[in-house]
Amino acid sequence: LELAQAYYEEQRYQEAIALLALLVEDGASDAELARAYALLGNCYEAIDEWQAAISAYASYLEFDAAALPYVRWHMAKAYEALGNDAHMEAQLTAIDLTSIPASMQAEVLEEIAEVRRRRQNYDGAVEAYNRILGFSQNATYRALILRYQGETLEEAGRTAEAAAVYQRLLRDYPSSSHAVTALAALDKMGAAQIDDLERGRILYYGWQYGQAIEALERYIEANPGGNMPRAHYFAGLAYEKLGQYGEALRYLDVIIEQFPQDALAGDAWMAKARVAEANGGDPSGLYQEFVRLYPNHARVPEALWEAGQALERQREWARAAEMYHRLRLSYPADSGAFEGHFREGLCAYISGDAGTAYAVWRDQLPGANTGEQQARVHTWMGLAARATGDSAKAQEHWQQA
Repeated sequence: LELAQAYYEEQRYQEAIALLALLVEDGASDAELARAYALLGNCYEAIDEWQAAISAYASYLEFDAAALPYVRWHMAKAYEALGNDAHMEAQLTAIDLTSIPASMQAEVLEEIAEVRRRRQNYDGAVEAYNRILGFSQNATYRALILRYQGETLEEAGRTAEAAAVYQRLLRDYPSSSHAVTALAALDKMGAAQIDDLERGRILYYGWQYGQAIEALERYIEANPGGNMPRAHYFAGLAYEKLGQYGEALRYLDVIIEQFPQDALAGDAWMAKARVAEANGGDPSGLYQEFVRLYPNHARVPEALWEAGQALERQREWARAAEMYHRLRLSYPADSGAFEGHFREGLCAYISGDAGTAYAVWRDQLPGANTGEQQARVHTWMGLAARATGDSAKAQEHWQQA
C-alpha cells in the first residue's frame, strides 16, 4: 500500500495499479482493501480510465460507506467524462447534501444545474440555483449564480423571467463583474430599465471603461441637477484606468471643488492623490490635505500610510516618519498602525539617527504579539544598538530574536 501510494505521488500510475491489483487478490483486511480501492480509483482517474475508476470506487464503497458523498462526486465526474449525463445526474442527486460542508453543497448543486441544462431540464436547473441562493452568503458568488439562472431561463425561452433575474442581479450586485453580462442581456431584450449613471457604474465594475465614460458623460450632459458627484467620480476612475490622467484629475476636481461636503469628496481626494502619483507627481501633499480637511473620515489612516510611503520613495525620511507617527498615535487600532510604528523607526535608522530608531522600536516591543513580530523588532533594535556602539546590547537583542 505504501509503495503504491508512493508510485501514485510520483505519477507512476501503472506501477501503482499493478501493485494494488496484487493486494486485492491477496485477501487483505477490509481497511486495507478500502484504501486500495480508493487509490485505484484515483489512479484510473489520473489516466482517464473512467469506467475502471467507477468500478474501483463502487468497490471502495463496500468497505467505507462513510465516504459515500465524496465517492459519488468522483463517480459523477467520471460519468461526465464518459459523456453519460444521466448517470452523472443520478450520482449527484443521490448525494446527501446535509452530510457535506456548505461550500461543497454549492459545488454539487452547481454541477446538478449544469448537467440539467445540458439535458434541457431547465426547471430542474433553476431549482438547483435557487437552492444555492437559499444559503450562499458570498455576494460575488450569488451574483454568478443569478447570472447562470438568467442564462438558463433564456435558454428555455422564458425571456420575461430571465429579465427579472438579471434585473435582480443589477439591483443587488451592481459592483459585481457579472452585472455587466446581465446588462448586455437586458439591452438585447430591451429591458434594462436603468439610467446612464447606473449604467456607467456597472460598466466600470465590468472593466468596460470606455463605454462607462460614454454613459456617464451622457448622464452629466442630460441631468444638470442629477447626482453630479457620483457621475464625476466614476468617470474620473474610468479615465484613470485608461491612463488618461489629465481627464481623470479634471473630473475628480469637480467633486473636490464644487461638492466638498458630499460623501464621495474624501474618496475623490484619495483617488486624486493616486492619479497624481501615476502621472509622475508627488501625492504626499494631497494625502495630507485630505487628512486636514476630513480628519474624521474612515480613510484617514490609509491616507497617512500612503503619504508615508510616498515620502519614503522620495527619501524624505523625517517627513515619512512624521506620517507614521501620526498614524500609530492617532489610530492605534488600525491594521496599519503596527507596521507604521516599525517604519517610523526604520526611517530614523536610515537617516542615521540610530538612537531615535532604538527608542521607537523599544516603545513598539510591548505591542509585538507574535514571535515573528518580536523577532523582527529585536533584530532591528540590535542593529540600532550596534550603530550607537553598544555591541553587548546588540548581542542581547539578537539572542532574543
